[in-house]
Amino acid sequence: VILRAGSKNWFRGKILYIFITCCIYFLLLYVISILELIPYVGFSSQWERILESLSVNGDVGIYILTIPEEIIHNFSPVKATLLCYLLNILTATFLGLLIFCVNLYKSQNFGVGIALVIVLLSQVGKVLTVRAEWILNYFSPVSWTNLSIYKKGFGGVPMAYAFTMLLTGILVLILLIMHRQKEYSIEAMEEI
Repeated sequence: VILRAGSKNWFRGKILYIFITCCIYFLLLYVISILELIPYVGFSSQWERILESLSVNGDVGIYILTIPEEIIHNFSPVKATLLCYLLNILTATFLGLLIFCVNLYKSQNFGVGIALVIVLLSQVGKVLTVRAEWILNYFSPVSWTNLSIYKKGFGGVPMAYAFTMLLTGILVLILLIMHRQKEYSIEAMEEI
């Protein structure tokens, strides 16, 4: 396949594959979550009272559900859903391209290790002070998928910053991958 398509097209196909896979994966997660809750879910452009109660109290009867008040007050359900979907796709694409790019330049497991550190970075902030968590949120792309960090004032990350950093990171990684493609030799192994 590589010999027929050419290495440039093969690399472009891999980049497109990473992006499309992320889109389909998060779309399937969204559909499955709706199917799982089908008797209890409805579509509306406004938050329902029960969700507003849960954002304040956190638990109603046997159900414990935490929805940060920032999300309820700053986003409509449609906007929150679309922003989450888009941020998850961009973050997953960034991580996928990062793994691919690092594996082209280093050993095969090094890219996964770096991506794992980036994913774990989002959890480290939860055990730090508020100021340290705020600083860490600027360096953790996985944290940017949580809409509650886009609050106004101290502790919030500007949404434009997250989108700019993700899109810039994706573009830089694509350029690095395509640059590496020029000097990367793909060798076929003999069949055993």
